[in-house]
Amino acid sequence: MKKINLTNIEFENIKHKHLAYCKKLRFKNKKNLSEDDMKKVFIENPFDENMKLKRGYGKYKKGNTKINLISQYKNFRTPNNKKLPSWYGAKLIKILKIEVCPYCGQHYFSTIQDKNGNIIAEATFDHYYNKSTYPFLALNLYNLIPVCRSCNSTYKLDNNDIIINPYIGELGESIKFSLKNSDIPNYMNNKKIFVDIACNNELTQNHVSTLKLKERYEYYQGIIKSTIKKRIRYSPEYIKKIAEECNLSPDFIEASLIKQDLFSEDEPFLKFKSDIWAQIQ
Repeated sequence: MKKINLTNIEFENIKHKHLAYCKKLRFKNKKNLSEDDMKKVFIENPFDENMKLKRGYGKYKKGNTKINLISQYKNFRTPNNKKLPSWYGAKLIKILKIEVCPYCGQHYFSTIQDKNGNIIAEATFDHYYNKSTYPFLALNLYNLIPVCRSCNSTYKLDNNDIIINPYIGELGESIKFSLKNSDIPNYMNNKKIFVDIACNNELTQNHVSTLKLKERYEYYQGIIKSTIKKRIRYSPEYIKKIAEECNLSPDFIEASLIKQDLFSEDEPFLKFKSDIWAQIQ
């Protein structure tokens, strides 16, 4: 649910590596791509403020300049030679420093090295604009979004321009989770707790609806009820009492008690649990 958060220097370094890799590709009609074309197709942001494709990209899918980069993308994502290139998909995922799916916020990503030093990444790449309709964007950096398999292969599929792109925006800033049940203390009676998600704009609502986030979060009743249990156990009154006895601030005590759940930088369900914690007093 977080935006891809890199410094300008880090992101420019990624663009440099990606463009250098793409310039070495072999594909039809490469002679029709100037230096500016190469940058536009591979490393420039193709989206406007409404997440629609910017004007000026039509020429890449018309006439003699139509290019298809799907097969080159497949090689980038899963190189088929024994000696891996210096730049490929798993390296991009690792260097982007994404540890939790930015679309749903539910799943960890891991990037590990095998015995040969090759990087293996769990994340898949979602093409914000699908490859079949927009083959010229198959290797565009802003169109390659590391996400979990559930978001990519089960929910988003070929839906375009209705999802928040984490290169550009952040879902967590635009939504708020809440529990609908008025009998929250009765969670021990094995009653289902219902989830609501408030969205502050149409794009966010489309994101939540397309990826079925309400239903997916509501499924995790164990996480909901364990968070409620901790909130009841560590009530504001209890935290205040401990803080006074230890001569420390209530915020410090609260953070110490539930650090992994709510105060870490990259944890699955972080926004979800934080909103629930704030709701229950």
